Amino acid sequence: MIDPAVVQAILGGVLGLTVLGVTEIVKKFLFKPPKVVPAVAGYLISLLVSAAATAYYLISQHIFGVVLMLGYTLYVWAVANGIFKATHTPTPSA
Repeated sequence: MIDPAVVQAILGGVLGLTVLGVTEIVKKFLFKPPKVVPAVAGYLISLLVSAAATAYYLISQHIFGVVLMLGYTLYVWAVANGIFKATHTPTPSA
């Protein structure tokens, strides 16, 4: 099961760099001078950055597993690209 709190932690980034921020930095570095980045290339770069951020988080939390890695990477990638909206709603207490 995917925990939205973990997704938000991964999206929040490392050392103040978010998944979206790192993706933009990589795209600007790879596509000099600034030009239009093909959509497919943008999605692939975002997927690689999402995978790296997910791996870092899962390893640092000592919960790394292949299935977790794949699941969280796809979820983080979808949220980072606006394909899926992750929300964390706390369970109401009785």
